[in-house]
Parts: sequence; C-alpha cells; structure tokens
Amino acid sequence: MTRPSSLSWRFLRWLVIFLVLVLAGFGSTLYAVTRSSTIDEVDVELRSAAEVISLRLKRKLIPWPTGRRPLRQSAGPARVEPDGSQRIEMPKSLARHASAWFVVWGPDGELHASGGEVPEQLAWDGVRRWSPRTTPMAEVAQRMLTVPGNHRTSIQVGRSVARELDDLHWLAWRIGGVGVGVLAVGIASGWWLTRRMLRPLDVIAEAAESISVEQLDARIDTSEMDDELARLGRVLNTTFARLESSFDQQTRFTADASHELRTPLSVLLTRCELALSRDRESGEYRDALESIHGAGKRMKALVDELLQLARLDAGALELTLAECRLDDVVAEALTLVSAAAEKVGVTLAPDLQVVLAHIDEQRMHQVVVNLVRNAIQHTPRGGRIDVTLRTAGIDAVLTVTDTGAGIPPEHLSAIFARFHRVDASRQRARGGGTGIGLAITQGIVEAHGGTVSVESEVGQGTTFRVTLPRNADGRHAQSPSSSPPKAIRPRADGSKRT
Repeated sequence: MTRPSSLSWRFLRWLVIFLVLVLAGFGSTLYAVTRSSTIDEVDVELRSAAEVISLRLKRKLIPWPTGRRPLRQSAGPARVEPDGSQRIEMPKSLARHASAWFVVWGPDGELHASGGEVPEQLAWDGVRRWSPRTTPMAEVAQRMLTVPGNHRTSIQVGRSVARELDDLHWLAWRIGGVGVGVLAVGIASGWWLTRRMLRPLDVIAEAAESISVEQLDARIDTSEMDDELARLGRVLNTTFARLESSFDQQTRFTADASHELRTPLSVLLTRCELALSRDRESGEYRDALESIHGAGKRMKALVDELLQLARLDAGALELTLAECRLDDVVAEALTLVSAAAEKVGVTLAPDLQVVLAHIDEQRMHQVVVNLVRNAIQHTPRGGRIDVTLRTAGIDAVLTVTDTGAGIPPEHLSAIFARFHRVDASRQRARGGGTGIGLAITQGIVEAHGGTVSVESEVGQGTTFRVTLPRNADGRHAQSPSSSPPKAIRPRADGSKRT
C-alpha cells in the first residue's frame, strides 16, 4: 500500500498542475490569436492586391498577349518564363514585399500576365468555381490567394511568409520560456506559502505531543493563527480541557470510591479482629456478625452502584421499555421509602396524576427512590416532601420538592457529580447513601431521552424535576381515571396511616 504524501507536497503538486494548465492554456491562446492575426493581415494585403489587379483587367490596363503559347495544367508544374507573359508593375499594397508576386491565368490555363518573383512550383490548378481560396502558410512558406477576374480569368496573388513564420516561432519560444520562468517562481512561492500556512499545524502538533497524563494543562496558542486554524486550535483546546476534566474526574472518582469502600472494610476488619481477640459470649458474637453484615451490605450496594454507573458511562445500560402506569411506579417507590421517612419524622405527600408512558419500570423505580431518599436525608424532622406527577404535552413531569435547608448556589452546578455531598455530616448521621445516587439518576433519565434539573433556595427547600417523553413517537397516551394515593404520614406509635 502506497504511503500517502504529506499535505504540503500534495498541495504543491496540485499547484504545479494548475499552473501548467493555466500557462499552457494562456500560451496556446496567445500563440493562436497572434498567428490568426498575422494570417488575417497577410490575407488583407493579398485581397487588396487582387482587387487592384482585377480592376486593371476590367479597365483593360492589362492587354491580352498574342502569339503566346498557353501554359496548361496537364503539362504538369510549369516554370513561368519572362517572355511567356507580360511583366507588369506590382500593386502598391504588395510592392513593399520583395517576395510578393501575382499571376493572371486564362480560362484554359494560358498565362496572361505576371509580376514579381513567381515561385517555380506554381501551376494553374484549374479552378472553375471562381471563388476566393487561400493556401496554408506551411506550403513552401507562401501565402497565396486565388480570386476570379474579368473575362473568366483567375488571379493568383501571393508572397513569402517566411519572416512571419520566424516571428511566430520566436514568439512560441518566448512564451515557453516565460511559462517555465513563471512556473519556477510559482513553485518556489507555493512552497514558501505552504510552509508558512502549515506552520501553525506544527505548533498544534507540538502542543498535542506535549500533552500526557502527567501534563494535561498544555494548550495551543491561537492568538497569531488565521481564523480557520484558530478555530481548529480552539476545538482541540476544548477537547484537551474535557480530557483533563475527565482524568481529574476519574482520579477523584477512584479516590472517592476507595474512601467509600475503606469505611465499611475498616468496620468489617475491626469487628472481626475484636471478636477474634478473645472468647466471647454468643450475644457478643451475634452483635459482631450483625455489624459485619451491615458493612458488607453497604459495600455490596456501593459496588452495585459503581457497576451500574460504569455501564451508564459505557452506554451499555439496557432498558426494557414497555407501556406502564408511571403513577403506579412512583406510588410503589414511595411505599418502599415511607419507613425511612417515618423514622426521621418526615411527611411524604404524593399528588399523582395517572400517566401511561413507555419506560423501563425497574429503572424508573430506582430514579424515584434515589430522589426521595435524597430529599429525606436533607429534610429536618417535621418537614414535608411533595411528590407530584403531571403530563405536559407529550411529556410526563415528576417533581420532588422538600422543605429542607436548600442547596447553596456554589453546589448546584455539581449536584449530579459523583460522590458530591452538600452536607456529608447530616447524611452520615442519617445513614446517608454512597454519593452517586443522583449521578445514576441523571444517567437513567437521559437514557430514557429525558432530562433532570434542580432548583433550590437556601432555607426554603429544593425541587428536583424529571421530564420524560411518554412514548417514542410523541403520541399522547390515554390515561384511565383513578384516584391518586393519599398522603403517607407517620403515627406517634410508629405505624403508618394513609
């Protein structure tokens, strides 16, 4: 397989081809126009002389000779002798040319008159049409015009065009020389311009080569580049910035995941070492096993979420879409987290409109659980969490609003980042999650073609809004009528009432 040439050589090659075509076309056109103009000038002179001779015949200024033997075409090429015809004065239009000549032929080929140095190769050609005819210049370097004259005569006028042919040959050489010079200058200029134009690409390549895992902050200087290459440089800078952010995120993710796993591992190992340090009662062993079991469950939940997050990043999360009651999915999820809400004294207040949607029921159940658990962790005792479900055109809109402390503005932009916590101490106190629930929620919603957003005001609470297309083709689903579930509130004795 042939290795492709460099961009500069390819550009130079096409420039040479273009210059050769342009110069060849220009030179050929110039030569053709000049040659045609030269021929036209000679023909004008010959036609003018022929008209003068024809006028002389008409006025009988050229008498018919007597006692002369005619020259005929059948005799082959004839040499015109001075005593075989009348020698008359050349017309003024041809007199300035020493090589000019003319011949007047009779209808049967007899020579009536001649003037100048008639070429020896000349013979009457038996023209009967009496129409003008010219002979190409290449024939013995002569240009000859044949026109009809009076008394059925034929007038031939001609002259040597050797000088004109020499001038045209010299013009062709000059055109060729100038073309070669222009081509050489064009190649040199094209090479210089190519190197100058491609110099920013070398800068871009050097900057790209300098970027590594240890040095991700290098950027391309686009201040002195042209608009097109500057745009390429800005695009690459943006790519490098995303790459740096991705590496930073990966580094933080690894550190955070290690930290999250280290805590339950430390608990597990500590409880095991403590239990094995001496013989204990069965109840103490049971307490140790329960603590180990809790740490193991936390580790398993974190590993499961990390695996799910990895699938989301790889685009390998499979969704099983089917038409189902989204309000039933939300109600079931609220039932699952209601015990956690009662434990911390938070009221769940659902207001669900019946909605049919094409969704993955299990994944959307996880979305609702993550959002509501997050709201429970940030809502103080006696607070309230409103969960609403509505339709908006072809979309379904789910909102989860709490009456917690709210999210400071500096945390809003990173609220869906992995392992990001606004108040880690509060979450730990309430058995907080792994810190990647909201990231998984965002990934699942976007995999459904929807969006999730957050609005918050410090001291007033936070609202998460999930917008989902109800079906792929955008048609509105028909929702049957039913009664929405009532608010779930904790009783004083710990039981729940609806």
